[in-house]
Amino acid sequence: MRIYAIFLLNLCLVAPVWGGTISGSIHGTLSVSNSPYVVTGDLLINAGDTLRIEPHCQLFFEEATTFKVQGVLLAQGTATDSIYFSSNKSPQNPGDWQGIYFDKPANKSYLSYVVISYASTGITFDSTDSEIKHSCIKFNTNGIDCSAGAQPLIESNQIIHNGNSGIRVTSSSPRIIANKIFYNALEGFDSAIVFNWSSGGLLLQNQIAQNGNSGVDCDNDSNPDIINNTIIDNSGYGISLSYSSPRIINNLVSNNQYGICNEEGSPSISYNDVWQNSQGDFWGCPDSVGVKVTVNSRGDSADVFYNIQVAPALVNEDGLDFTPTSSSHLIDAGDPANPGEIQVSGDAPDIGAIEYSGTVPVELATFQFDGSKLVWSTATEKNNLGFEVQRSVTGVSEDFQTIGFVKGQGTKISPTFYSFIDSKVRSGKYYYRLKQIDFNGEFRYSWTVEALYHQAGNYRLYKNYPNPFNSSTIITFELAQEDIVSYIIYDLNGREVRRLMIQKNFSPGTHQIGWNGRNNKGEQLPSGTYFGQLRTRHFVKTNKLLLVK
Repeated sequence: MRIYAIFLLNLCLVAPVWGGTISGSIHGTLSVSNSPYVVTGDLLINAGDTLRIEPHCQLFFEEATTFKVQGVLLAQGTATDSIYFSSNKSPQNPGDWQGIYFDKPANKSYLSYVVISYASTGITFDSTDSEIKHSCIKFNTNGIDCSAGAQPLIESNQIIHNGNSGIRVTSSSPRIIANKIFYNALEGFDSAIVFNWSSGGLLLQNQIAQNGNSGVDCDNDSNPDIINNTIIDNSGYGISLSYSSPRIINNLVSNNQYGICNEEGSPSISYNDVWQNSQGDFWGCPDSVGVKVTVNSRGDSADVFYNIQVAPALVNEDGLDFTPTSSSHLIDAGDPANPGEIQVSGDAPDIGAIEYSGTVPVELATFQFDGSKLVWSTATEKNNLGFEVQRSVTGVSEDFQTIGFVKGQGTKISPTFYSFIDSKVRSGKYYYRLKQIDFNGEFRYSWTVEALYHQAGNYRLYKNYPNPFNSSTIITFELAQEDIVSYIIYDLNGREVRRLMIQKNFSPGTHQIGWNGRNNKGEQLPSGTYFGQLRTRHFVKTNKLLLVK
């Protein structure tokens, strides 16, 4: 039998740390075995106290509650078992609860692999140097606030879908390093990242994309170092400066409404690629910025500060993969002094957040949903173990679950075609991505594709894939009920060339068969157009197959 003690200290209740409802002052350990916890009133870690939260714990906060930290919070999940802080309302909405507030604690707290959602502000760092790493801050009104001289480390997080802002910095100097900051400020007046009122710090190797308003705002004498970031596809300015003079070095600022805009400041702007911002690349910047008078180490036209204005050549900008391709003008085009002290693979740092490290092991050429299955192809492969197929109902990165694995081709210099049927979904919308894995365990994710499955109860014959094809193709069909199926291939003159199936019994659902371009005798057929007819007791349908040898 477990025995729990409840203590009264200074008329404050120390909350019990077993499952159920909790509130008030709290310390000790929140155990996963007793999770989830419902927070019915404000939580407080008093100065001098420590609270540890075990991986995979879930805390759900009632409306308007706050989690205040004046002592030490150790919320350290793992890559496979995050710790969750969210709203207890249904449905959940941004601003349901107040978030985690570090209230001038004397000692540092550590958060890693946590997910914080549906708060007014996910985390507020007030006069603290605490750390948050490898976490997801999503669907809050504001993601992270830093105030009153705070110097937190914010590293390797996903800061996404926060309505008003991703990160706001007021009179503070955070270190903001290697985060993915996407889809913020789409419903408010702030920007993805805002530095205000004499703020400083470091903004290094972040990917800042598809946010509302600006990617980075620096206002009222705020002078952070903005180094090696990718700032792309934001609806306002890439970088906006007002009465501020930061260092802006080695950044890619591309496809925003404006590039770098300066008002009444004296920024240092060098070694950036500022490219194709729709209303202009430079506005109000110091004299000579953007005026091409020389060339850089790669031979690209540059201004006297070695800023260039060239297409960056990224792997897949639409899919948020901002890795430079082997032909990218970003490679080795940064400041050779390496002011961000990043790990460099060439003669100088690359421009942007991601350092090119050599040939991309697997070049993914296509990835899509064709109405019944996922299909993708690679142009080349190097040391490719294969692909994990991952599915999500929200499209948010941490919600993806692995549902299958497709073996790769190792090393191959010619195109390869793949397909995968998800047989365990109902009708509705789903999101998929691929996790390509090398033999050495390194991996990278594809872009996300959306799939809409229709109600069951249909007979369908889908387009074969690939088509045209060279060595083999896949034919996919769907049955509304158990049925007897035949599939016969004919040439343009209507002559039968191949019986793939005759009177074979199939269960309801989606099925696949393959054809290698050979006839009933096993002989290779010539290039041309062929027709495949699917026939059941209730359905007849023909599709066109294009064989190219």
